Amino acid sequence: MSVTQNVIKKTAKLAKLRFEGDELAKFAQEFNSILDMVDSLQNVDTSNMECLESLSKKQITLRADEIKDGNLQEDLFSNVKGPNAPLAKKLHCFVTPKVVDSEE
Repeated sequence: MSVTQNVIKKTAKLAKLRFEGDELAKFAQEFNSILDMVDSLQNVDTSNMECLESLSKKQITLRADEIKDGNLQEDLFSNVKGPNAPLAKKLHCFVTPKVVDSEE
């Protein structure tokens, strides 16, 4: 399997990645070598391998379903601290710093 630079350009645009200079060619080469390695796994003979259903020999015990009160707002907001704590508790929302800028 091989991925062209055009496919990588389109994917990079969707992922908002930027390649400069010869980075695109280098990335394409590295990406294709990874895909070649994954493709080589198709040639591994697994006919004598035993199926692995679980890594643990323990039997999983299931809990009984219990109906609980889902109103956890007081518990959730009991640890809110800082200058925005009263507002957060009043509005029942977490106040966080802005981390995403709306550049397009």
